[in-house]
Amino acid sequence: KAIRRQRQMCIRDRDSSYGKMLEKMIDDGDICAAEDLLFNDLDQSDSSWLQIALDFYSKLNNCSDDYLAMHDFSREEIDQGLRYICTLFGYDFLVSN
Repeated sequence: KAIRRQRQMCIRDRDSSYGKMLEKMIDDGDICAAEDLLFNDLDQSDSSWLQIALDFYSKLNNCSDDYLAMHDFSREEIDQGLRYICTLFGYDFLVSN
């Protein structure tokens, strides 16, 4: 419930508050839940979400492989998430093979 309440407050002020909430969830090991929140809240018509998503995956990319594995996440999932975000915002040419 606390996360839901914090999430609702952050959605109103998406700049750094939302990103900080995601970062705290990563630090707490709630990586999958943080990614789910991001995908559920993301608004592709608002480009500020692109920066939030890129910051999220950058933070994840800085985590060790052991930390990611300990919390059921992988580098492959980071790659897939980045590809999805770039495609969603029309930057698929940045991640094409």
